Amino acid sequence: MSNYKNTTIYALVVCCTVAVVYSKFFAIEAVFTHLFYIPIVLAGVWFRRKGIFVALLLVLVLIASDIMSYGFASAVLLRDIIRGAIFCIVALVVGQLSVEIHRHKQEAVNHASSLEETVASGTRELEETKDYLHNLFYSMPVGIVAMDTDMCITGFNRAAERTTGYREKDVVGMKCSGVLKNGLDPDPVTDHAKEGEIIFSGIETTFRTRTGEVVPISMNGYLLEDDGEIAGRVVWFEDITAQKEAEAEKQELQAQLFRSKKLAAVGELAAGVAHEINNPITGIINYTELIKDETERDSENYRFLDGIVKESERIAGITSSLLTFARQDEQTHSPAHIKDILDDALTLMIHQLTKDGITLIRDYGVELPRIKARSSQIEQVFINMISNAQHALNARYRGYDEGKILKISAEKVTKNNEDYIQVVFHDTGAGITPECVDRIFDPFFTTRRGEGTGLGLSISYGIIADHHGSISVKSEPGEYTSFTIDLPIDNGLQLDPEEE
Repeated sequence: MSNYKNTTIYALVVCCTVAVVYSKFFAIEAVFTHLFYIPIVLAGVWFRRKGIFVALLLVLVLIASDIMSYGFASAVLLRDIIRGAIFCIVALVVGQLSVEIHRHKQEAVNHASSLEETVASGTRELEETKDYLHNLFYSMPVGIVAMDTDMCITGFNRAAERTTGYREKDVVGMKCSGVLKNGLDPDPVTDHAKEGEIIFSGIETTFRTRTGEVVPISMNGYLLEDDGEIAGRVVWFEDITAQKEAEAEKQELQAQLFRSKKLAAVGELAAGVAHEINNPITGIINYTELIKDETERDSENYRFLDGIVKESERIAGITSSLLTFARQDEQTHSPAHIKDILDDALTLMIHQLTKDGITLIRDYGVELPRIKARSSQIEQVFINMISNAQHALNARYRGYDEGKILKISAEKVTKNNEDYIQVVFHDTGAGITPECVDRIFDPFFTTRRGEGTGLGLSISYGIIADHHGSISVKSEPGEYTSFTIDLPIDNGLQLDPEEE
């Protein structure tokens, strides 16, 4: 571009020079000198202050041509000097204007560049803020759903995806009510709320996931505003399954603690009552036996005396059970295999189970470790569990039935970083009502009207508690009952000296 400008100026200067020489040579008074303004102005525009040199060159050409034509005539020289001065002034003015224009242009370019940098910086900051908010939205540990004014989903973070089973790309544009099926009436998500109000807060409910699973959640919701206008709503929710399980476990532990305290109190009372009854009953039995010896066997009085002995022995059995229930002695334990204890208990019960048409399923884990236990006591608990299952199955099924099943399983489990042997007695019998489940371990409580003493499960509960274990029950009336016994592999109790 610079060579083009130089060539153009040179050509214009040459043309002007030739025109002036031509006019002087032929003595033609023409306006060719006015053409000098063209290269002068262009030189001023293109070369700014340096354009003055082009003006001076043309002035020299003009003066030289006039000297050649008129000599050193003062009038001609004065005219050329005035013209030269005008040329130089024009060159200076145009050059200065060109400098100012260039300076303003450069300032404008610099300002535009600064504005571009500011805009670019602002754009980068906006993008960074957008990315930060995007990452914050999608990384929140609670599920967040953003909606527009039509309750259509516009945002769905990863926690919401994990909890609901839906992908964001699948739900964006869908109605929120079609995704968050919370079953509440009215639905707090879509219920009308005044501008600026909290829609709802801390609502605990359940909703159905994409796979149909029912999940307990805690929901909160707010309105989104833009210049005072409602722009949408945002709902966030949290899966509280673990919290509900912890609360249920806490309630169960509290119930166990209350039950243990109640059993301890009843045990003390039972022990006192048993000791007070045991001696008189023994005397009654002994005196009755003496009278029987003096009575004819075929007489009616002998039958009466025999009845007295049988009922007295029954009372003696009840007092013996009371003493067993109340006994809280610290006893030494021996290493034992749960499988062996279960097999011993089943040996005593298998004939009756087979006779009643009960299908027995055994599911024992492989290589179960030994536990510290009083085998006879644990066997007593297992016999009680089997007997209860037998009674429940016979209550539901009369005779043989394919669904008349008792399943006994044993496996190693880990709970709270401790190893346990878990034994489950699951029967498909008559089941237990929720009201009875709450009282099932209470002393003297029984569902067998006219049968049993109601001490079997209470004694079993005490034995398992003495082994630092736990026993729980789940049941559905008319469907099943499951008793779960957890025995720690190392209960911390002392071993028999000969076993150490």
